[in-house]
Amino acid sequence: MKRFLLTLTKEVIMGIISKIFIIQSLKTTDSIKSGLELSIKLDGKITNSFINVEDRSGLFKEIDSIKSEISGSKGLYVIHFDCHGNEDGIGLFDKSDQLSFVEWEDFRKKFRDIYTTIHIRPIISFSSCYGFNVMKLIAAYEPCPYHIITGSLIKIPFKESIEGYFSFYDNLNNGVNLPNNIESVRRIYPKLNFIAFPANYLFEMAWEKYKQLQLSPERIQERKQQIISEIISIAGSITKKQEAYLDFALSPSEGEKDYQRFKEKFYS
Repeated sequence: MKRFLLTLTKEVIMGIISKIFIIQSLKTTDSIKSGLELSIKLDGKITNSFINVEDRSGLFKEIDSIKSEISGSKGLYVIHFDCHGNEDGIGLFDKSDQLSFVEWEDFRKKFRDIYTTIHIRPIISFSSCYGFNVMKLIAAYEPCPYHIITGSLIKIPFKESIEGYFSFYDNLNNGVNLPNNIESVRRIYPKLNFIAFPANYLFEMAWEKYKQLQLSPERIQERKQQIISEIISIAGSITKKQEAYLDFALSPSEGEKDYQRFKEKFYS
């Protein structure tokens, strides 16, 4: 964790939070409504709004409403989800505790829509048990729609999440740099197992994932054979010159160009 904190840029984010949008969906049997309690705790310190959602349509309607509200603004916004979750997504519960499930991929598309439509990258927080799978929230060769993503990697207690997130947002609002903020929250609220990834770190994670999937020696050889098969199916054969060019096109030096294209698209 110390090594991770050292890789973060201290000036990743500073200044006043314009607004925190808190979206909650918990079971009726959950004794602590942590999203609501966080909202109450933030009142008077940071502008926030609270809404309880019960299903997918209600959730996406609220996200669309947030998009409309912040359109045209240049402020710093947080969208905070307080719910149950796992490595595949989050659960939403209605008044009868009927479950609706939203996969991480669905979130990614929604946040991408926010960014491509109004060009604002909000901070996204997932206060949910096992509910943080950052690699499913970013995609290769797509613009990054997040300024920072926060979450927890384990099952978290409600009270710890309220206090920990309040501390994180309060620190953020008072100009505490990101590495110190993360370290403070993790030290004071260890059961939260809090982590936050800024865009520059998300880029490195996305690139490493892309390399593993597309630029490994095995994958490059597989791609080469696929291209050769396509050429042969069209032309009947492949020349030595064509094969040499193919080796060049799939070489590490050309892979570096992939990196630059990947980076340009990520930050576009």
